[in-house]
Amino acid sequence: MGDVLLKALSDIRYVNDHQQDTNVSRQALHPLWQAVTDAVTNADNLDRTGLEPGAVREVERLMT
Repeated sequence: MGDVLLKALSDIRYVNDHQQDTNVSRQALHPLWQAVTDAVTNADNLDRTGLEPGAVREVERLMT
């Protein structure tokens, strides 16, 4: 579950409003989004395997 949450948090970014930089990749994250990202990253009770979603799909495909 940890891998899924980390992937979602990295793929989706919620940024602060009213920033001067128009390039969203350089904008600062919203404090709430940063807090959630930090909590998931530092959670010891979330299992992380390091698998990418494509690898999981490939294993599922091979097992059917």
